[in-house]
Amino acid sequence: MKWILAAALALSLNVQAAPAAPDNAHLQAVQGLLEAMQAEKLVRMKAGMARYANDAQRQAVNAKVDKIAPQTIYSRLAVPVSQLVTAETATEMARYYRTPAGQKAVYAMYNSRASLVDTKPQYTAAENADMKRPAFVKAQKAFSEAEPLIGRQAFLLVQKIANEK
Repeated sequence: MKWILAAALALSLNVQAAPAAPDNAHLQAVQGLLEAMQAEKLVRMKAGMARYANDAQRQAVNAKVDKIAPQTIYSRLAVPVSQLVTAETATEMARYYRTPAGQKAVYAMYNSRASLVDTKPQYTAAENADMKRPAFVKAQKAFSEAEPLIGRQAFLLVQKIANEK
C-alpha cells in the first residue's frame, strides 16, 4: 500500500504544467509573422510533399487546402507556432520578411529548385547592414531553431484539413 502511495506521489510531482495560453498580443505577432512569411504556401508545399495512397487522394487534399483562405491558415497555425517562437522573435522576423531582402528570402524559400550552384539571394549593402543588427541576429537564430517545428505544425495542419469532412 505504501509503495502505491509513493508511486502516486512521484507521478504527481513529475506532472508538467500545460503551457500557458499565449496572450492576444503574442498571437497577433505570430499571425503577422505567418502572414509575412506567406505560410499558406508552406502548407501547400507540405500538402504536396506528403505521401498519399493514390493520386485521387492527393488531388482531394490539395483541393481542400486550396479552398482555405490564407487568414484561416494563419489563425489555425498561430497557437501551435506561438509555443515555438516568442513575440519578440515573431515581430522582428515579420518586420524582416516585409522588407525587400525578406521578400527575396520568401521567394527563394518557396520557388527554389535543385541546383548544383548555391542560389542564395544577393543582398545590397544596406540590407546586409540591417541583417547584422543584434535584434535581428538573435531573432533569426531563434527562428531558425524553430523552423523545422513550424514545418511540422504545417504538416499536422494538412493532416487535420485532410481528415475534415
